[in-house]
Amino acid sequence: VISRNLVPDVLAELKPYDIVLTTSEDHRTALKEQYFGTARRLEKTVKRKLELPIRFERLPRGVDIKTFSPQDKALARRQCQLPEDRFIVLSVGRLVVSDKMDIMPVLKGLKRLISADPKAGEQFLLVLRGEQIWTNYGDILRQQIAKLDLIDYVTFSPSSPLPALYAAADVFIAPSDAATENFGLTVIEAMAAGTPAVVSDWDG
Repeated sequence: VISRNLVPDVLAELKPYDIVLTTSEDHRTALKEQYFGTARRLEKTVKRKLELPIRFERLPRGVDIKTFSPQDKALARRQCQLPEDRFIVLSVGRLVVSDKMDIMPVLKGLKRLISADPKAGEQFLLVLRGEQIWTNYGDILRQQIAKLDLIDYVTFSPSSPLPALYAAADVFIAPSDAATENFGLTVIEAMAAGTPAVVSDWDG
């Protein structure tokens, strides 16, 4: 199978100093295999050998630790208009299943927790921060929240400053599972803010 997105790059006149930067080792390996696999198949179409001097290197992302740093939790919660007496679980990311993550299992898990121990469940508040793009997944989530009777346990925080939002949370979760998700920047933002992170074992 020829990856159409890579065809212009494969056919370009590349030089030995040209580099493709990736953010994780698995992403580097996968992209390299896809690139050279596309090139080998494309050679049969163009009837010539393609010179591919390009290199694939890994360059992990970073964050500004002056912006994302530990803050006073109570002050951060007041700034984000969040309750001070709840255990806050935060998720930050685009509201797109195919390109980011599916929050539905998190909602179902929260529902099971509340059903098993209503008193303990009442302490939890899931805060979602993300933009709905390309699909209506955000609207679907809101419908499911109402259907599961979780309106008092889930809230959206579209405008709170991100550094304060991380600081306000007790734990950050990143259930990312999309093929395009290879290095979640939000994870190291949360870590820089001093917030424990629970992350899926997935790097694209």
